[in-house]
Amino acid sequence: MLYSIIKMIHIISSTILFGTGVGSAFYLFMINRSKNVEIIYPVLKLVVLADLVFTTPAVFIQPLTGFTLLYLAGISPFSGWPLYSLIFFIIAGSTWLFAVRLQLKMRTIAKNAFELKIDLSKRYFVLANYWCCLGVVAFISMMGIFYFMIFKP
Repeated sequence: MLYSIIKMIHIISSTILFGTGVGSAFYLFMINRSKNVEIIYPVLKLVVLADLVFTTPAVFIQPLTGFTLLYLAGISPFSGWPLYSLIFFIIAGSTWLFAVRLQLKMRTIAKNAFELKIDLSKRYFVLANYWCCLGVVAFISMMGIFYFMIFKP
């Protein structure tokens, strides 16, 4: 029963982690295309908030529940598919940390432009492009994690 409960928490937190990431990326990517700071700034504030409320706890819950499940199943976390999943998780987590840092810089730039009622600077869009590239790497890494978790090759 304990294993099933931890597995459920692991799957739900994985869903929250992936869903929040994809949803936030989609909305911010699409809204950035408008180049309208009056739309971008409020959405960006919500993306940062979603990372704080949903993504951050899931980032901690995932390895905690994952290692617990491996322990309960008697599987070494440093062999085969668990190791590959962990590598992809580290890659996804690292890109997420850089992306959050960029989001905070983007939010500051957008806030200033919003308050001054001026257009967003080129710097904002350069950061947004980097943010997008990090998102692609994180997405591919998450797909790798799902592959290894489902198929356990």
